[in-house]
Amino acid sequence: MRCYFDGSQAKLAGGHSWLTLAGMMAGDGFWKQFENDWMTEVLQKHEPHAPHLHMSQLLTGNRPFSGWERERRYSLIMDAINYLQNLPKKALLRSGLQHRRDSPRRDSCRRVYRGGA
Repeated sequence: MRCYFDGSQAKLAGGHSWLTLAGMMAGDGFWKQFENDWMTEVLQKHEPHAPHLHMSQLLTGNRPFSGWERERRYSLIMDAINYLQNLPKKALLRSGLQHRRDSPRRDSCRRVYRGGA
C-alpha cells in the first residue's frame, strides 16, 4: 500500500486563508502500472516531453515549461485529466481535508472521501 499527498494554500479576497490537503492510496501493483502509464499516456504523449506535472509551473509557463506554447501546456493538463478519469475507481481511495486557516472555530475543517478500495 502506498499513499501520495499534496497540498496548497490560498489567501482570498477579504483576507481569508485556506489550506487544502488531498491524498490517494492504493496497492503496490496499482502504482507500478500507474507510474508506467503516467509516463507514456501523459508526460511523454506529445513533444516536448514533460519531466513532471506541477500545475503552478505549468500554468505560468515557468521552468521546465518555459517556451512551451499555451496549447501544449493545456494539452498536457487535458491528457492528465483524461488519464485520471479513466482509472478504475475502486483501485483508489481519495481523501481530502480543507481548512479555513483563519477561522476561530476548531471544527472548520471539511473532510471528503471518495472512491473505495
